[in-house]
Amino acid sequence: SVFMLGDQVRVVTRRMERGGDDDQDQWVLEFRNGTATRPMLRSPQQSECLTRHGTRVSVRLTHKEELLRLRILGLRISKHGKIGDQGFDSLNLSQLVGYLAPALEIDVWAGESGDSPIQVVKAGDWRSMDPQHLLDRIAAVIDVDHSEAYQLAYQTASVTVDNITDQNGRIWGRCSLWQRYTLFGRSPGVVVVGGIRAGEISGFAGVLIGRQQDQLDRSGAVPDAPIESMRAWANRQIKLLYDLKALKRELSPTLLAFGSDFERLILVNHSGKSLSVDALRRELSDRDEIWLLDQHMMSHKSEDEVTKSDFESWFVRDSRVFVADLSQSQNPFVITSFWPFDIKLDALRSVADVISHVVNEFWPDAIGEEDQVREVGHVSGTEILREVTVIRRKPTGD
Repeated sequence: SVFMLGDQVRVVTRRMERGGDDDQDQWVLEFRNGTATRPMLRSPQQSECLTRHGTRVSVRLTHKEELLRLRILGLRISKHGKIGDQGFDSLNLSQLVGYLAPALEIDVWAGESGDSPIQVVKAGDWRSMDPQHLLDRIAAVIDVDHSEAYQLAYQTASVTVDNITDQNGRIWGRCSLWQRYTLFGRSPGVVVVGGIRAGEISGFAGVLIGRQQDQLDRSGAVPDAPIESMRAWANRQIKLLYDLKALKRELSPTLLAFGSDFERLILVNHSGKSLSVDALRRELSDRDEIWLLDQHMMSHKSEDEVTKSDFESWFVRDSRVFVADLSQSQNPFVITSFWPFDIKLDALRSVADVISHVVNEFWPDAIGEEDQVREVGHVSGTEILREVTVIRRKPTGD
């Protein structure tokens, strides 16, 4: 596959030990015109010699300009979040190599335009390198003036990067939660196979070790980390984000998918305020009935008898409405897979499960009715109807 990059390839190799009949321990195999002509086997020149055993592969890029025209997260974004006049930026060769092979276990050097090669990847450096440098390698962000929202998400991700390790100390990933999911369709979370980028993963910023999916085009990969390791990592993420006051309701489905603890999570929105589990408990203690509304139904709908602008400006929510992500999606991470796969954890793994658990704590005999049409609010007197789940405390004496 190296000939996909160029026709001029040089392989220098040095044996660990010289054989008794060998007069040297290093050789060069040189292809000057791809596979169209015979390669040359020769002794290395002084400048080509390896100082220790191993192999070095060098290739001169045939279509370097076309290769470097890959545009990956190189967006020119203004402070207002708009793409500027310069549009997309290309990556230089070093950025491209780091982007494509962010977690190799070998050294990689790159040089262009006659400059001396520079080391792009050091064998296994992803395990210990500065978190921001790791994310810069993966995302290949090119000196751009990003929006403030992106900058804040990137900064939070950088300081919460944490290892995913198993009980034997093996590192299966090094990442944090990514609070914006994608930036113009790209994610700063990658799954690598053999150290090479094999797919993206939503909701993460960093590297996860994985395996190729069973697809003919090899277009994706899924993480291989043990679920208990993911669970422990998720609980540490909760603490890190909680201490930074950056734990948001949007992150709860991701954390719960790995069986995380839920006591500190933000579960629902009520009257414009995000409520933790404890705050939800306090609300339940003062009420006899609540209406659960899926967050995806909390926007303007075509059947509403008000305009979208009026809805967004003047909608007043009923005090009984509690908004939450009630979806039961098994896989918000890798689009073409169902990772994490069927797992058995003694844990609640969705926001709906946790809400049900908390409600049953306070109202053991609660009555629940799904798909009930209720007036969840109004816009200047015009009622807004939605399907909700009505949960009420069983009246005393029934």
